[in-house]
Amino acid sequence: MAILLRLLRFAYKYKLFTLIGYLCLIGTIILNLVQPLIFRQVIDVGIGERNSTVLMEMAFAIVVVNVVSSFCGFGMSYCNEYVSQRVAYDIRNDLYDHLQRLSFAYHDRASTGELMSRVTSDVEHSRVFVGTGVLQLVNTVILYVSILAIMLSLSWELSLVSLATLPLIGITAVQYGSRVQPLFRRVQRQWAVLTALLQSRRLPGTRSKFPSARRKTMRFSNATSRPPAFSHLCFQ
Repeated sequence: MAILLRLLRFAYKYKLFTLIGYLCLIGTIILNLVQPLIFRQVIDVGIGERNSTVLMEMAFAIVVVNVVSSFCGFGMSYCNEYVSQRVAYDIRNDLYDHLQRLSFAYHDRASTGELMSRVTSDVEHSRVFVGTGVLQLVNTVILYVSILAIMLSLSWELSLVSLATLPLIGITAVQYGSRVQPLFRRVQRQWAVLTALLQSRRLPGTRSKFPSARRKTMRFSNATSRPPAFSHLCFQ
């Protein structure tokens, strides 16, 4: 949790773009919630009562809602991508400065491949968390709470029926997360091992053949096959 809070502090430097992005997110959620109410009017009044005036008004309302929702979606994507890219830039700079201040003994012990993995893969995952992960979390919470409130206000009996499967979905999600998170960490560690292996075997120039080619190939294959779910998780 402390690491996540540190990442969010990087985003706080760009609070204006962050605020605009989340305001656009809230606007998108509100417009998405309005659309079912518009369709209800279309079905109940426009079609049910054969009211052509209501049909025309609701058709115009749907067009307006979708146009405004598109602008909000663009603003949300632009602002969050801007913030995430700036955060990744700042993290890389801070990480580089930190590496420059470490002792020679540390660099003698540390693997160059692991450091490369930290600078590239880990920073990229941090960027995705700031730009997409937090956004999706806020979006999901606000959206589901709003939907639940509207459902209960319309019919609490039908709402309870529709929510009957919610505990099962929650249990499944928790079990899935508890299984995937350790595998994801193993994948990250294996990426570091693989990067270190590639870096340690990097040779200047081009060599067409060398005696230990088969042994090196087997070692590389073994590195890419551990853990068992390594390839599956990376490319799905």
